[in-house]
Amino acid sequence: MDKNQFTFDLDKRKNSFKQSLNSGEFVVLFEIDPPSSDCNISTVVSRYKPLISAVNGIEGFHSGIAITDRKTNRASFDVFDFASELLEEDRSRHV
Repeated sequence: MDKNQFTFDLDKRKNSFKQSLNSGEFVVLFEIDPPSSDCNISTVVSRYKPLISAVNGIEGFHSGIAITDRKTNRASFDVFDFASELLEEDRSRHV
């Protein structure tokens, strides 16, 4: 499996990101880089939880988290593993 490409199914009816794009609604994505590979993932996730809650609670426009991949030269935690740990709920609003 090529982990460099993430399949994003925009055909699902419950995909809020897709619905926002199709309706032309304004969407704000907050970028997060995966942590260094030598970090404790549980600690990193616990520190991001307040931000995730705040982003998920925004009203008035659509918002989500965008997790970047290979933005820096350092060895990073796997982006898909990080996203799975970080975004437990309402995943369709995040990229």
